Amino acid sequence: MVPQTQENPSQSSPRKDTYAIGELSRLVNLSQRTIRYYEEIGLLHSVRRIENGKRVFTDGDVRRL
Repeated sequence: MVPQTQENPSQSSPRKDTYAIGELSRLVNLSQRTIRYYEEIGLLHSVRRIENGKRVFTDGDVRRL
């Protein structure tokens, strides 16, 4: 019997597609105000907002920060 070397994809933790500003802040260890400032000066582009006006960040934003 050969040991299995590949991880079963169903067992790996799912990646999250979007993040609220508080989640992003904790992930990248920056204040929410700093993240808003980076958006304001153009370091983060195309930040989406949901119906209630809250910002929604992506994995791309996590990588950029």
